[in-house]
Amino acid sequence: MNYYDTDFTTENETLICCVLIIREEYPDYYKSIINSPRIFSDEYSGEKEDLKRFLRIAQTTLGKIEISNLSKILTNSHHQFDNVPADLKDAIDTFNTEKILSVWKTEKTNIEDYIFDRFDYVVKNNFIDNELVPLFDMLAQINTKFSFETHFSKKIDEKVLDFLPNIISKTNNHEKLCNYALLREKQKDKKIKTILIEESKRVENQEKGKHWKLLFNAVLKVFQDKETSIALSSTYTLYQQGIDYQIFSEDQIEYLILMNLFSRKSLN
Repeated sequence: MNYYDTDFTTENETLICCVLIIREEYPDYYKSIINSPRIFSDEYSGEKEDLKRFLRIAQTTLGKIEISNLSKILTNSHHQFDNVPADLKDAIDTFNTEKILSVWKTEKTNIEDYIFDRFDYVVKNNFIDNELVPLFDMLAQINTKFSFETHFSKKIDEKVLDFLPNIISKTNNHEKLCNYALLREKQKDKKIKTILIEESKRVENQEKGKHWKLLFNAVLKVFQDKETSIALSSTYTLYQQGIDYQIFSEDQIEYLILMNLFSRKSLN
C-alpha cells in the first residue's frame, strides 16, 4: 500500500485488498482485468466457482467503483513497471506535466515506456476523451520544452492519429497541438499539419464545433507560412468577425485578404 497516498489508501483499502487477492489466487483473471478493468464490474461467466463466489461478495461489498481508481491500483500492482518510481507513474496517470518536466532528462526512458503502455491501455478500454487526449496534451506541452526526436514522435503518431478528431475538439491547447504538427513537418511528415489546415477551412453556413475558432487562430499563429494563409483565405473572408487578426503578421493578412480577392476576380 506504500504506492498510494494515505487518503487514497483509506478510501480504497477494500478494493486494493481485492486486487492483491486476485493477483495471487486467480492470475488468469488478473491478466484479464489488467487488459480490461471494466470486466471487474461484470458478472463472472467462467467455470471457477470459488472465483465467482469471491467476485460476487467483492462486488456486493464494494458497490459501484470508479474505473480510474481500479486502473491506478492495477497499474501499481502490476510488476511490469516496478522499476518506475511510484510518484512518476502517478504523475503520468494524473497528467502532472510539471512533475514530468522536472525529471524528463533523468527518467526519459521510463517515462516513454510507461506512457506508451498507457496509450495502449486507454485505447483498448476506449478512454479516449478522458485519458488519451490529456496524455497527448501532456506530451505536446513537454515537446515545447524538450523537442522530441523523430523516432519518439513517430511512435506518438501511431497511437494518436486515429483519434486526431477527438484531440482537435477536446484539447486544452490548440497552439501546442499545432507546434507538435510543426515538429512533425520538420521531421518530413506533414500529415497532422495537413489535417489541421483542412479542419480549419469553413465554407459559408457550414456548422463547426465550438473549438473551430481556437483551432483557426492557432493554425495561423503557429504555422505562419504562405501556403497555410492562402489555403485559409476564403475562410478568413467569410468568418473574420471575431478572429483575432492582431496575432497575424502583415504578410499573413495580405495573403488572407488579397488572395481571396484575386480568386474572385479571376472567376468574374
